Amino acid sequence: VRVGDRVEVRSGFLKGRLGIVQEIDEKGALRISFGALSSRLEREDVEGRGPASAEGGDGGARRGRR
Repeated sequence: VRVGDRVEVRSGFLKGRLGIVQEIDEKGALRISFGALSSRLEREDVEGRGPASAEGGDGGARRGRR
């Protein structure tokens, strides 16, 4: 998982949400953007979905997208 990749949250209250990795801190935790919301998550709590595309614009915040 790298900055700019689309990820899906695998656990917790954000489970199933798609977001974009905005940064990775020195401990490996990810700052993920879900549109207007962002959250810090551990790498093991997300699954990579590949590079974010230019389509959309909501950061993948909607459930069930694709």
